[in-house]
Amino acid sequence: MRCWFFWDDTNDFNMVVGFGFFCMNDESVGSLGIMIYGYPKDEGVAIQKQVSRIVDQSVMLLSASGHEKELVEDVLTQDGSVDFKEESPKVLMFLGFSNEEISCVVDGFDGSGVDRPIFCCLTEENCGWSIQQLLEHLVEEHRYWQNQEKK
Repeated sequence: MRCWFFWDDTNDFNMVVGFGFFCMNDESVGSLGIMIYGYPKDEGVAIQKQVSRIVDQSVMLLSASGHEKELVEDVLTQDGSVDFKEESPKVLMFLGFSNEEISCVVDGFDGSGVDRPIFCCLTEENCGWSIQQLLEHLVEEHRYWQNQEKK
């Protein structure tokens, strides 16, 4: 079993133990998290606060910036993965959210001065991808859907 440390919305570190937290959308677990990429710390915290407000519960924050060569699952299990860096693309991965909560966040996300991310969920497949593979896949998928909207 591993421990993860996350920056929470009170500017304190939260510790979560156990990998099952992120690999299942189990509403009984009661813990939610987001993994972001491409945002500086202040914008990441602003996103975290907005998501927490939308779902009406505390949401933990993790950044994948600086971990492009690592597997998603490894980033999720590292202690202190709180490197924040402005870059592109901007991504938000839902961790432990129900489908209803995801819909509420996507629909209710106003950005509050922060660029809207590409939203995604943790899956059995992408859990084994590198962060770079995930980013490339999401950008390709995002372009596809943007082109579909133009037709």
